[in-house]
Amino acid sequence: MCDDDVGHRGAPRRSPGRRRAAEDRPGCVEGTARGRRAAFEDLYDATVEDVHHLALLMSRGDVGRAQGLVRATYAEVRCRAASFKPGEHRERTWVLAIASEVGRDLGRPGGRPA
Repeated sequence: MCDDDVGHRGAPRRSPGRRRAAEDRPGCVEGTARGRRAAFEDLYDATVEDVHHLALLMSRGDVGRAQGLVRATYAEVRCRAASFKPGEHRERTWVLAIASEVGRDLGRPGGRPA
């Protein structure tokens, strides 16, 4: 797992306007791969609510573990952004697949959040 530093941005915001705006801006993963902070923030805003829900499910409601999974997911997203293939995946699906993989890794003996 990548050990890229991803700061905690707090709980998912429930701002449909911000989420919609991010979904309408394709290229967030590619921008993240190029080091554009605004692109990463848009990707985070567009996907964090879904990632947070998945993390809560995978951690069986353990909020602390779920927050660790969310942080580890976005560290991995930043690390893998250059490997994203826009024609093969949607950004949200790709991020959720990473969250699922990170969650499985954390569930193994010795697994821990990044």
